[in-house]
Amino acid sequence: MYARLKSHIVSSWEEAIKFTSVLDAKDIEHKIFPNESKFTVVWSELEASDHSFGFSLRDEVVDDEIGGSVDARSNIGIALHFSGYGDCTSNDNSGQPVYIEKYEGRLLVRVYGNINSPNPTHSISLEGARLEKRVSE
Repeated sequence: MYARLKSHIVSSWEEAIKFTSVLDAKDIEHKIFPNESKFTVVWSELEASDHSFGFSLRDEVVDDEIGGSVDARSNIGIALHFSGYGDCTSNDNSGQPVYIEKYEGRLLVRVYGNINSPNPTHSISLEGARLEKRVSE
């Protein structure tokens, strides 16, 4: 998956509001920027990727860095790989100790924290993080 930034230019505030009502209906966050006599609506959308992409994480405390990759080739889930880490059922340097999936109607994060066990050490449901569960004060 990757985020693609999108924009649409309209000539009036009313047109911008009308355009953003479609984004609102899809629960897509957006911003409206005035630009001289026009308005630009900007939003991002996640799109499936046919490949994986790399990243690095930096630990500023000990000045260390680790590389990794996100594999989004499957439409079943998103796998995270970190250099030097793996899982029980994968070859070295290709393991994916973190996997995110939609399963039985729930969004789950599965963590394989023990390289000697084929079962996840943690299965975290993200259902409590749904926006509709937010309590307003």
